[in-house]
Amino acid sequence: MAPVRRGQRHWSRTGRPVLSLNSLAPGRARGRASMRVVVVTSALNRAARWAGVLAVAIGLLAGCGGSTLSIPRPTDSLAPPPAPPVLEASRLSLLVELPPSRLSDLAAGTVPLEFGGEDAWTSVPIGIGPAGLEVQYHVWREGWRFEMVRDRLVTRLDLRYRVRGRLTGGPVLGQCGHDGEEAPRLRIVASSTLAWTEGWGLRPTTAVAPPEFVDPCRALPGGIDATPLMQRLLTPALEAGVEALDARIAERAVSRERVTTIWDRLATPLEVAPGAWLALRPRAAQAGPIVGTEAGVLQTVVELIAQPIAKIDASPDPEHRPLPDLARVASPPSEFHVALPVRVPYAALNKRLAETVVGTSVDVGGGRTLSVAEIQAYGSGPQVILQVGLSGAARGFAYLAGTPAIDPESRTLRFDGLQFNLESDSALVRATGRLLHRTLVSQLESRARLPLGAQIDTLRAQLGAALNRELVPGVDLAGSVDRLDLRGVYPIQGGLEAVVVFGGALRLNAR
Repeated sequence: MAPVRRGQRHWSRTGRPVLSLNSLAPGRARGRASMRVVVVTSALNRAARWAGVLAVAIGLLAGCGGSTLSIPRPTDSLAPPPAPPVLEASRLSLLVELPPSRLSDLAAGTVPLEFGGEDAWTSVPIGIGPAGLEVQYHVWREGWRFEMVRDRLVTRLDLRYRVRGRLTGGPVLGQCGHDGEEAPRLRIVASSTLAWTEGWGLRPTTAVAPPEFVDPCRALPGGIDATPLMQRLLTPALEAGVEALDARIAERAVSRERVTTIWDRLATPLEVAPGAWLALRPRAAQAGPIVGTEAGVLQTVVELIAQPIAKIDASPDPEHRPLPDLARVASPPSEFHVALPVRVPYAALNKRLAETVVGTSVDVGGGRTLSVAEIQAYGSGPQVILQVGLSGAARGFAYLAGTPAIDPESRTLRFDGLQFNLESDSALVRATGRLLHRTLVSQLESRARLPLGAQIDTLRAQLGAALNRELVPGVDLAGSVDRLDLRGVYPIQGGLEAVVVFGGALRLNAR
């Protein structure tokens, strides 16, 4: 052992403090020697007291503070998140229903309540002998009836009329519906096909069958049947009525401005649950043929191709896209199918992890424990890094890495392949031993699992409720979410993104 200066302490190989006597000079007086012995003895006593204090301190550190871990934070420059998976196309199939009464209101003004002429005599292009024929007539409506027959809107118009006939300038020779006689009945049937236009309008094409004279009328001289004459008189009015009906349906049944308002409302982020937001974000649209139901309702399917997004704790940024032209297809599906990325910020994930992981502890022996005091998650490439604050037998931070995954059956978020990084692994093995270290990893892996089943069921119910609302005055959205499945999860900037696929039925009802 190397000599040291008088009174200097140092640590022996056993770890005990000793005091060297080699520097004391021989041959001095006995009294001086005795004094030196007293001094040496006093120094030894002080060293013993210091050793006792140090032993107590070591015991306290072992029982409370533990070994201090000095583990560097991994990946100072975090790897960028991987490219998100390609999502399947999201399709919102809206069953659109239009009551025939809506078209009835539009058609009501196309044929006047009554028309004709009884103030003067009207010449008709029918010759009877050398003289011409003149008539007075009056027609009035009795009722409208609309119904869908397969893909056609059928309009039945019941009329009554009265008529007088004479030879030019002569007396009345015949009449129907005058002087208390019951007015004969007349029925007109029009059939309209309806089709969508690229501009979101309806294009009707109406054809009128020959008038059906329910009751005969022999108002011509000699008792000749007057119904052919009435048909000629009614044809110009019917043709004008058909043109007016088609024009009014095309103009007012569906307006691009009204559809644009609905389009914008569907794109507006909607809070489907406290702190959970959904934006459907439609991109394109297509529609199938317009058909009728047994209940006499006009029905069609409009399918929106969308890129929906959902966020937790914050609303997605609103976006405004112009209404696209409408494509026509033979038969779009009747159910909606949406693949939705649900974003979970790390702040929300850390809150859930703290509830399930903080407090996890293992016994390292000697009455000591290693406990998790805090936990934070962040992403690096395809993995999630868990920064775990430890207390007890070891103090400081250690780092684990795992790949986020979702169990579709149990609907649980977990971290596959969870393990400490090399620096954390070495430090913890030295502080606690390999077996206990592995036990801690096992406990963390089992506790860092977040059941999402209850939240999924709640989200499905809340989505169903949120889909039932008025989009614009007179147009209601009604829907139900029948299924909601988790397909996967991956890190993104600032959090995790889970792919949720949900489906059900949507309906647009126009009042």
